[in-house]
Amino acid sequence: MTDTPPTGIVIRSGLDAPAAAQTRALAAEIFRTDGIELKLDWDGMLQQPAHPRSDILFYEAGQLVGIAPLDGDGAELEVTAAVLPSYRRRGIFRSLLSAATDEAIRRGATSLLLVSYRDSPSGAAATAALGLRYLSSEHHMEADTSTLPALNPGNLTLIPVNPDNNDSLAELARLRSETFPENQKSIAALRSEMSAPNVRYFLAAIDAEPIG
Repeated sequence: MTDTPPTGIVIRSGLDAPAAAQTRALAAEIFRTDGIELKLDWDGMLQQPAHPRSDILFYEAGQLVGIAPLDGDGAELEVTAAVLPSYRRRGIFRSLLSAATDEAIRRGATSLLLVSYRDSPSGAAATAALGLRYLSSEHHMEADTSTLPALNPGNLTLIPVNPDNNDSLAELARLRSETFPENQKSIAALRSEMSAPNVRYFLAAIDAEPIG
């Protein structure tokens, strides 16, 4: 007896090795054809999540042709939806976005932010057809550390957040709520997030006063 190749929408919480390999291949193909580097939380997708996440995949006879991972938690979630160029204009994007919307509602979110790309004609056409409104922009920046001048940190210090210290976590939660009021996290959620080996938080302080 052999397993039937998946077809249509599949929702996972983290990717196993085959799904991860197909997702990397999909992202590489989109970069090759469209010149767009997808905004994907690889660390979150490739580990056993310590907090809820939803990785929405679309298959055609076992081939991964579209993805829509949900990132974040709480009231606002973010989704990056992408479809292989040769499979576009078949309604797959709408199916992914519909599944992402249903999953966000199931998880108790009140808003869903769709990541779009200025250099993607197909993405711009899809968002226009859906009547979605523009909210904000993000920019990807890279620096060559070998050319950066040395900076005097002055009296700024970085204090590691201890996930076992409620006072440290409470201060982190307070600063996050002021910086990202639309995506607040509880102490319990932050402690759960920091249980992952690759998640660390630091408080920036001046004269021992946390500022960020």
